[in-house]
Amino acid sequence: MAQFTGLVLDTVGSPYTISASSPGVTGALSTPISVTPAAATTLAIYIPPPTTMTSGSQFGLATEALDQFGNLATEYTGTVTLALANNPGNAKLSGPLTAASVGGVANFHAFITTETAASGYTLKASATGLTSVTTGPITVIPAPATHLVVITQPPSLVTPGSAFGFIVAAEDDFGNITTGYTGSISVTVPAGSGASLAGTTTVTPVSGEATFSGLTLTESNGGVALSVASTGITGVTTNVVSVTTPAQLAFAASTVTVNQSAGQAAIQVVRTGGYQGAISVNVATSNGTAVAGVNYTPVNQVLSFAAGQDSQMVMVPINGSSSISTPVTVNLSLSGPGTNATLGSQSTSTLVIQGVNQPPPAASLVTMQSVGLVTNKKHMVTQIVIGFSGALNASEASTIGTYELIAASKSGLFQPTKKNLVRIKSAKYAGGAVTLKLKTPLRLKKGVELVVKGLPPSGLQDSSGRLIDGNHDGTAGGNAVAIIKKPAAVTIEAVPGGPLAVKLPSSKRK
Repeated sequence: MAQFTGLVLDTVGSPYTISASSPGVTGALSTPISVTPAAATTLAIYIPPPTTMTSGSQFGLATEALDQFGNLATEYTGTVTLALANNPGNAKLSGPLTAASVGGVANFHAFITTETAASGYTLKASATGLTSVTTGPITVIPAPATHLVVITQPPSLVTPGSAFGFIVAAEDDFGNITTGYTGSISVTVPAGSGASLAGTTTVTPVSGEATFSGLTLTESNGGVALSVASTGITGVTTNVVSVTTPAQLAFAASTVTVNQSAGQAAIQVVRTGGYQGAISVNVATSNGTAVAGVNYTPVNQVLSFAAGQDSQMVMVPINGSSSISTPVTVNLSLSGPGTNATLGSQSTSTLVIQGVNQPPPAASLVTMQSVGLVTNKKHMVTQIVIGFSGALNASEASTIGTYELIAASKSGLFQPTKKNLVRIKSAKYAGGAVTLKLKTPLRLKKGVELVVKGLPPSGLQDSSGRLIDGNHDGTAGGNAVAIIKKPAAVTIEAVPGGPLAVKLPSSKRK
């Protein structure tokens, strides 16, 4: 008798028979044997998910429970759970994510979705007591584009004619950029905004994104939200873009005189009108009759203005050791105004250095030098900034009665009647300029006449007690006049006959 022990059959099936043989004798067969699965030990993918799918589309898969020999454990009825194993898009898996095994198979029907496009997703199936299994990589591609979104917003503030840009993308319903979208995307300004848009306003997207650059805006009635559109999908509007005129930077006075013994000279640069944010300008000296390194130390610097700051000082060191018998001069110039700034009419100035024993010359008569406008988002004037060529009597300069604003009548005449006078709320003097705050915002229509009164006996005086010079002809006194017209154009008028005299409007001012 031959006894065999420890034999194993590892593959499920029925019927198995075992043959026994030995040389010289007749062999024998066993009775039929049925092999059933052992207990489940591991999970496997029975029906895999698709390798590529569209964002938001539904899919399914099936798992099987296997025994240690790889046989389907048909008696297994445990619950299997699905989850994302590798999640490159930080996506969310939706749908029935648990399924009970029937005959060892857990069937996840085609109700599972994920919405975020990315490559390399994998799913992990797990069940209590069994080794888990992970699918192969899955790529989720974007669905067709349905709408536009602004990826990079345009700047909130631009000056007329300055170039700017922004970026727009075409997305599907699930927020994925549809990289294959190539439909033309256009940008426009809303009707009735009063603004016009120039530059390349239609762009073909690359990888689903359209980059607009080199766009320019003119002034509008207020902030402008740009409209972006493309055929067949929902458009979008940008954040509001406000258009403002640049600030003007200029020297406060055309000439500054300092004694050689002063050690340094302070030269004032003022900002008027327009943009009120941070700006900068370059200030440099050059030889007039003075010699750098002998009479003074040269200056070449960037002068920065903080937001709302309307005055800055440039300090020029003076050499007091070299004797001079007659006054010498240093030229000063402004250049390279930064973003949102331009140079005013007084972009140069002269520093006069006098000898120790030389008497100072009489200061130049003060005149109205510039007029700037501050507007709100609706482009209505809220403040008027008046720049002067020199210092004023500070208390007088803040007196409202020294200034008069006259709106043009229907016939175009500037007549100081109760109906046509524009009410001023306050006058503030700082940094060589007077800021007039209006009682109510003013929309420029036919124009406004600004009169700064310099006539005796109660006209505006400079810091030396002399009436301001409205004539610009060297004689003190007289009214300084400016005509303010749409769109924010200002003409300073002298009394007829002075060197800055201009032709009066055809309607003739009364």
